[in-house]
Amino acid sequence: MRDDDWSVRFTAVKAVGNLDLEAKQFIPQLQQLLRDENSDVSSAAAKAVGEIGSEAKKFIPQLQQLLSDEDSNVRSAAATAVSQMGKLNTQEILPILNAAHKSSYEEARLRFIAYFVSAGESNAVTLIQWLGSPKEYPYENNKFDDTRKEGKKVLNLFAEIWEATELLEELRPELERQIAKVVDRVQWQPQDINLLTTHHENLKAASSTHADSINTKIKLLKGIQVFSYIWKFLLLHAITWFTLLSLYPKSREIQTPRLDSTLCHQNLYSPTIKTSANSTVSPDSSVYPIRRNINFPV
Repeated sequence: MRDDDWSVRFTAVKAVGNLDLEAKQFIPQLQQLLRDENSDVSSAAAKAVGEIGSEAKKFIPQLQQLLSDEDSNVRSAAATAVSQMGKLNTQEILPILNAAHKSSYEEARLRFIAYFVSAGESNAVTLIQWLGSPKEYPYENNKFDDTRKEGKKVLNLFAEIWEATELLEELRPELERQIAKVVDRVQWQPQDINLLTTHHENLKAASSTHADSINTKIKLLKGIQVFSYIWKFLLLHAITWFTLLSLYPKSREIQTPRLDSTLCHQNLYSPTIKTSANSTVSPDSSVYPIRRNINFPV
């Protein structure tokens, strides 16, 4: 399988592919032939790896690269091999969705393979609905209800796969667009600022044109947050004063000094009238114990 003649390598790898599981002993050679400069050889090598099945999972990264090959036969062979690897996790299906952008003829098949190898796992299904060039996106076919709960679920998932899409030249721009769509359609609350900030920083670092629109949403939520803090402070202040006033003592002991002061003030201007027999009479003397004598001229 190291012959200089590509046709010899092609024949050899085809023979290995017919060995099914016994082809495991040729894994080192197959790994090299997956990178063969001849597309027929690399395509045959991908088919042979697929025949080995899940025991050849270490080939997945190379098969994922072949999904973006310029030759359609190589892409097709790689896709078939991936579908024979067993269950893949959410991030492992991303290259399959990226490859779906390569050709409209292969799109449906690749999207089905992505679903098949994910075993219908919830997060994988969500990604397949939003990415990989679907005929309609969830917000176009009413599968996205625009609720805050659903929006947070989708954005959290997008945040998890962000780094894994860095080298996927078709999927990353699509992901950026879908992030902006979700942010725009949901009625967010100040509690969601951290989540939105995460996506804004990611988009800004990637020099995405969608970063500004998310930043505008964040500024609006921060304004609402400040207003909410001020309102809560004023409300708490009012409640505190109301409570203090309602608990203020109303006992006679507290009120007496004020009453005595009032009476003294009134008594100052309550005259004592001098009458005959050198007796004095004070108006309402029973009420005003403190008297001031004022002699009226006769």
